[in-house]
Amino acid sequence: MVLVPQDTVFSMILAGGRGTRMRSDTKHKACFEVAGVPVILRALQVYEDCGIEHHVIVIGELGEQVVETAGSRFPDVTFAYQPQPLGTGNAARCGARVLEATGFDGRVFVVAGDRLLRPQALKRLIEHAEAADADLQLLVGDKADNPTSGRVVYQGNGQVAGIVETSEIGLSRVVADLRKQAEGRSGDLSCGSLLEIVHEHLPNPKKAAKACGELYSVLTTHDRVSSEQLSDLLDPLEKLTTLRLRDGSETVDVPASEVDERTDDVNLSSYLFRAEALYEGLRHLDRDNAQGEEYITDAIRALVESEDEDGRPRFSVTTVKIEHPDDALAFNTPEELAAVERTMRAEVGDQALELVENPRFLHERSLRTVKQWQQLFTEDLPETRQFMEQTYGALPQLHETKRQQYLDALQTYAKNHSADDKVFIVRSPGRINLLGRHIDHRGGRVNVVAIDDEIILVASPRDDDVIDLRNCNRLFRPAKFSIHEEISHLDWGDWLNCVNSPKTLAMVSNGHWENYVKAAALRLQSRFKDRPLQGLNIVTHGSIPLGSGLSSSSAIVVAAAEAMVSRNGLPVRANLLVDLCGEGEWFVGTRGGNGDHAAIKFGRRGLVAHIGFFPFEVYDFLPFFADHRLVVCNSGISARKSESARGEFNRRILGYVAGELILRQLYPAFAGSIHHLRDVSCSNLGMHLDELYGMVKRLPERITVAELLSHYGRLDSSDWHKLHNLLSGLDNEDEPFDVRGVTLFGMAECERSLRCTEHLRTGDADGFGALWYASHDGDRVVSHDTDLQQRPWEYEVSDRYLDGLIADIRSSDPDRVERAQLHRQPGMYRCSTPEMDLIVDAARSVPGVKGAQLAGAGLGGSAMILVEEDAVDPLIERLATQGFEARPYCPPEGAGMVIV
Repeated sequence: MVLVPQDTVFSMILAGGRGTRMRSDTKHKACFEVAGVPVILRALQVYEDCGIEHHVIVIGELGEQVVETAGSRFPDVTFAYQPQPLGTGNAARCGARVLEATGFDGRVFVVAGDRLLRPQALKRLIEHAEAADADLQLLVGDKADNPTSGRVVYQGNGQVAGIVETSEIGLSRVVADLRKQAEGRSGDLSCGSLLEIVHEHLPNPKKAAKACGELYSVLTTHDRVSSEQLSDLLDPLEKLTTLRLRDGSETVDVPASEVDERTDDVNLSSYLFRAEALYEGLRHLDRDNAQGEEYITDAIRALVESEDEDGRPRFSVTTVKIEHPDDALAFNTPEELAAVERTMRAEVGDQALELVENPRFLHERSLRTVKQWQQLFTEDLPETRQFMEQTYGALPQLHETKRQQYLDALQTYAKNHSADDKVFIVRSPGRINLLGRHIDHRGGRVNVVAIDDEIILVASPRDDDVIDLRNCNRLFRPAKFSIHEEISHLDWGDWLNCVNSPKTLAMVSNGHWENYVKAAALRLQSRFKDRPLQGLNIVTHGSIPLGSGLSSSSAIVVAAAEAMVSRNGLPVRANLLVDLCGEGEWFVGTRGGNGDHAAIKFGRRGLVAHIGFFPFEVYDFLPFFADHRLVVCNSGISARKSESARGEFNRRILGYVAGELILRQLYPAFAGSIHHLRDVSCSNLGMHLDELYGMVKRLPERITVAELLSHYGRLDSSDWHKLHNLLSGLDNEDEPFDVRGVTLFGMAECERSLRCTEHLRTGDADGFGALWYASHDGDRVVSHDTDLQQRPWEYEVSDRYLDGLIADIRSSDPDRVERAQLHRQPGMYRCSTPEMDLIVDAARSVPGVKGAQLAGAGLGGSAMILVEEDAVDPLIERLATQGFEARPYCPPEGAGMVIV
């Protein structure tokens, strides 16, 4: 590390923890993007804009990501390693050792790695610290804007007395209320009643157990406790939650429970230390607390309590308050990150996107005349062979099929327009979601591959806003529309109101294919309202079987969006494109998520993409199983997006939404932790599986819309917004819909979608296939015996069934406990068909088949089978005896511009 002048300000960014509440095993919290730019890069840029040009970043687990992200843009950064995640104070120790070793004695700006400050807030902090000659200056906000942040308490002279965390306040209130129970009582007290008091103030059982220590252990393992024993258990907790405040020359003890009455200021985890004060405060840290960690707030308390020989304070500790709540933003969960994203986008607009990825402008390798493209795909040129191998793999027979498809599309364009036109080509493959069925819109994860059936789109730029559509398949009529004229016929406000309006529903009721192109074009125009979009002449060639459940419609949406983005040079990154395509497809009447579009866009040849939502994140690419093939079998039952099918899909999603809002109302202590169905989990709520099943048992099995609104009508604006969106697409509000079975399916599928990644990493095809069978049983409508004779599918998520699971979990029998695990529960989503169930059961009887389940959203379409390479032909023959056609697929690259 280079020596720097003593009047220099260093930043010390604490990024040692990976951020487990972000629910990502593969991405560091500081590397998540906000408005297109990783958080750590945004932060460093602000610090440099404020004159802080030297930085120490403390890293730990997943730290190599921070090094790669920050080091490439800011080469003067020094990294300090925190071997174990032992708290913010310990991280600061690791960073301080680097500075102290050089003899640095200037100022150090210590800040959490997830903090995003506006430049004006940091400049005020630096200016006030210099004006007040403070040894430590804290940035504070208002507790109304930051209700979970630690409270900053002041002494009588205005100096900081300490920082009290909300958990300490909760624990202090527990102590106060339990003291009242113990006072004047000579007999024993009910541990169950006392535990209810604890959970009233500390609702998360795991956090309550850590905070209360021995007290919690006694209350959860005994039926009763004496008042004397209770008092003894409370004494150390009372001492721990008592703050000593200076009042002139005297000190007074104040319980943490009274802190809220004394202050409106909260800590924003942004501190400007004089180096000497930082080093001194860190020397006083210990791990004498329930968590066994060191906290930087304890270093601040040590500075406040430090006195000279005459009893006067050694250090000056003051604060400066931000002027606007958005001056200091932070996040701990995906939901909080999404809120920060919305705030930043509103502030910086789309300009921020340009920092990460430039628009996909057309150039000489992507824009050629039709004749030039035809020559490339007719002659066996090296550049064409390279494109084919990079996109589809080393499969010569497939290459020949693809060459002909490209030539067919180009020939159709030449017939309808001109072979001398300059055109570009977009390819958009179909997709298969291997695991994570029906849960992307509930925040669950998907595990997806692209397939080699695809949409090939040939387009030439126009100078007006007209889109002219032609299809190689003559069953699809030509179409032509003006973006401006389409808008004039719609309720053109925000996108959600637009797609829910009667005008839109009437426009798309015809089911024509051009509606999917309109969906992409209009969603982009809605996103870029101040920028009139220009149109295209488009010809499409599609090899994805219609109604097969392989996302032919979503592939059209993605292809059209890619073409419009490229034609208009729009600053749209890949993950934003996926979001816009998912929202765009609402235009045709469905209310699904964007998992299909993510699979189509982010496909990688030979790999499975593990993708999460809210916020959107590609977590990993994992190898498909060696010596195995993915076979797709069409049921012959179309999965078209008819009006009746849309109603059925929306009814299932309504079951999800109802389950979420009912659980939030039944369990108000967890309301702040349940934002999406994926959050109803043991790990997120801090409970055991038997308790989770108890929550599910309180859900109604079925309910009508009227019953939902009358019994659970205390809806906030967000819940009402979700319900209103779904009810607009519901055909019959008086018909009861499933809640409990749908909710259990979603919870179990979220768990399966996480567990399957380990099977992919280890090559465990048998374990992966078992998850497929459990997932399909959740969609199943019939079963079959060994002779493939149809039988009723008898399964229900009754009280008796859930009581059995609870008893199994509480038993000491390993087999019963394993059988009752969440990922093994089918639930009841019921989007299969008898034909799809027959395919699955017929495939299961073939040796070498590891798993089978439906391949799309359901209600028709295809099933997919995981099978050993040597068993592909016997499988196809077995399915043929039942009247079904099947074929193996190879995962190609995802959607994008064809560049040769």
